[in-house]
Amino acid sequence: MPANLYTHTSRAQFEQIMALRLAETASSPFVRYLADEIDLYTILALRTFSALTGMWQTTQSQLLTAGTVFVDLPTLFPTLRGYTVLDRDLVGLAQYMLLEPKNVSGWSGSEQFSLVLVTQALQRRRDQFLLDTGCRITRHAPIPSAPNAVGPSDLGEVAVDQVIIDIRRAAWTTFDGKTTPLRPTSYWALRGHSATWNSDPGLPRTYAFNQYAPAILQLAPPNADLGALDLLTVDAGAVLDPATGVLVGVPDDLTPFVLWGALADLLNADGPGRDYARAIFCESMYQLGVQAARSTVIMGDATFNGRLVQFSSLDSLDNAPTMQYWQNKTGVPQIVATAGLNMLAIALPPACP
Repeated sequence: MPANLYTHTSRAQFEQIMALRLAETASSPFVRYLADEIDLYTILALRTFSALTGMWQTTQSQLLTAGTVFVDLPTLFPTLRGYTVLDRDLVGLAQYMLLEPKNVSGWSGSEQFSLVLVTQALQRRRDQFLLDTGCRITRHAPIPSAPNAVGPSDLGEVAVDQVIIDIRRAAWTTFDGKTTPLRPTSYWALRGHSATWNSDPGLPRTYAFNQYAPAILQLAPPNADLGALDLLTVDAGAVLDPATGVLVGVPDDLTPFVLWGALADLLNADGPGRDYARAIFCESMYQLGVQAARSTVIMGDATFNGRLVQFSSLDSLDNAPTMQYWQNKTGVPQIVATAGLNMLAIALPPACP
């Protein structure tokens, strides 16, 4: 990408202007607002602006290996789409916003809020945000892991990892290697359609996911032959631990809304920290972030070896009659389909780099 031909206000200059507007006329350290606090609020504002406007855009290229079906953008472009925000970063911001002393490693809490409660609220809202937006998709394939397979004796029931909180796409791979997308349905719909739906095994066409414990994916009809699943899922994030620093695991520009959701829970809980008016505002900011994540466009253009490729949704790609068994073919990529804000499907998978 060509270098910018203009300069603008630096972050340090912007923070100095903010300090003056906050009546902090003396040099750092300030009296009412610490320089670190102003710095964190500046980063928060920039990330929020970026998430809501999608203004910051750039281009980048990467060599694809032959046969690439799905790519994870944070892995492919770590400097462009990688996750860098740690839980301790959000905890520090939360402490400032809750008028608590910022001390991530040595602060256990106060009468109003404790480090444990703040951490739990962040983890709960982070996982809720992942479920509400599907912004981070994980591929699990094959299930079960090779050399195992789902056999007819399993009656179409497949246990999935407890880390999976939602399934966004499921496909069935037969023993001869052909992969067919499955349509989502429900147990209620299966029983309502036919009382004997599970007594006539064949090639699975649909699946039902109960989202309960233990988590079971039900194939319908149950498979008559050996096969395996290819899943795109929303997974729960890592267990947070501000003392050591754990990646939040959502796109950096969306992390402010995880923080707002956690603050909404903390301020809406019974106890001396309850502040219902501020909790309502924080919840509205969280919901704004959910809508922003759902409408974010992660790509404006894509080319393969200089040749433009078309954009599509993954559902449209799976249902295109001319793209049947697209995962099992190779050739010149024609379509790029998005899943969440991190996963791309390449159709056809490249025959060569």
